[in-house]
Amino acid sequence: TPFLLNTMAAAYQGASAASLRLPPSDDPLKARRTHLFDAFVQKRLYSDTPRYAPAQTRQYLAWLAGRLVQFGQSAFYIESLQPGWLSSRNARIRYRISLLISIVFFTLFIAASWVFISDTIFSLVAEQRLRSLDQIAYFATNMMLCTLPFALILGMAAFFRKAIFMAENVKFAITWSSLLVSVVFGLLGALVASIDSSESNSNPIIGFVVIGAAFLLITSWRLSENVTMRVQPNQGIRETTRNAVVGMFGAGLAIVIAIAITFPNVIEFAVFFGANLGLIIGFAGFGGFSVVQHIVLRTILFLARRIPWNYARFLDYSASAGLLRKVGGGYLFAHRYLLEYFAERDGQA
Repeated sequence: TPFLLNTMAAAYQGASAASLRLPPSDDPLKARRTHLFDAFVQKRLYSDTPRYAPAQTRQYLAWLAGRLVQFGQSAFYIESLQPGWLSSRNARIRYRISLLISIVFFTLFIAASWVFISDTIFSLVAEQRLRSLDQIAYFATNMMLCTLPFALILGMAAFFRKAIFMAENVKFAITWSSLLVSVVFGLLGALVASIDSSESNSNPIIGFVVIGAAFLLITSWRLSENVTMRVQPNQGIRETTRNAVVGMFGAGLAIVIAIAITFPNVIEFAVFFGANLGLIIGFAGFGGFSVVQHIVLRTILFLARRIPWNYARFLDYSASAGLLRKVGGGYLFAHRYLLEYFAERDGQA
């Protein structure tokens, strides 16, 4: 094939006839290919000043090739890393425990950040501000304590997730289910407003319209993977992160504003309810789980020396060395023979 001819030209340039003679083998074709690719990879990795140690490069590529062969894949996208690629039981346990801790930490951190968001909301809606540091610290502490049960629930939900799904393709579509949810919550808002109307200016009609519209806006977004549009490495996780942040804070603000308009006397409850509902929607519906899963998995694989920290830079380096081919935001081994060559060395380093 043209690939093998080019590989021979690159690998054996300047080689002596004696160096090409191989001892007898039960599988001479396989022995010849192994000899060829050993020489080819050696030439490619030592041709210039290497950015990565050749032995480390071989180990990284062998692990990647092993996973691609194991799961029947040819193209590799960084965002396609999955927990199932962890080979040992201990690594999978560390991944799940780290994921649980990370979700709880991120949830409590984001809940505390809502104190500053609520400060702005207070100034706009109720013309109040949490000017005192003691008040800010008190409110932040209460927010984290009240959010802790939600954080543990989200952490346990992430603990049992088996796969990582990207949420990069966003589409707004009103469905019967989103309409039903908005009507139910709108009626609930109208009911509470009618009960509260004797003590405040709450209006049941405003409660139905505002609360229903907020939930209709939140529940009408549909997210899915979009592999065919990835033109940059790790584009899927970046777009998923953006959607998760926008969904998390957008949904939270929509609920806070809707409740603050309908029930002006319960702004603190609006902040608490909106923040926690936004966390649930952002993590479960807009890809937040996938972002944290990806970060934790990358960290576990890096500490296990299966991948470098800057994976895109390494893959680009391997492509410039002629061992991989870059196609859009993904990577392929230069040839199936080369993929099989590295896969056979998986676990040897």
